[in-house]
Amino acid sequence: EKDRLKDEIGKFLLENTTFDLPQSIVAQETNLALRSILQRITMQGATESQIDAQKDEILQAATRSSVERVKLSYILSRIADEEKISVEESEIDTHMESMAKRYGVSPERLRADLEKANGMERLGSDIRDEKTMVFLLENAKIKN
Repeated sequence: EKDRLKDEIGKFLLENTTFDLPQSIVAQETNLALRSILQRITMQGATESQIDAQKDEILQAATRSSVERVKLSYILSRIADEEKISVEESEIDTHMESMAKRYGVSPERLRADLEKANGMERLGSDIRDEKTMVFLLENAKIKN
């Protein structure tokens, strides 16, 4: 139920907020989404010709989800700034330990890999976005 309500809050924020997004950020996010989609459907057994036949739909899906993700992240970041929501190093460490267990690697190895790929900032941002979403959920006036 919490996840459904978070989705509703995200949808509300996306539908009721308008601003221009930096296209370079959207393009980076689209590339990541595209790689993720291609990896997933390849693992599901899709052939190269099947992927090629669906390339327009795949690109549209990646672009749409990326625009929404970037826009929501900007909105949540602004709310976090206003509400003074921050991420402590201990929260990052806890999250990294959980991720490391999921991936079957040591937290130190995961941190090194993320630092090498410049992913630590994104991890902190993702944690802050999640904390902001929890804050919104806790303070939402839910209408039935």
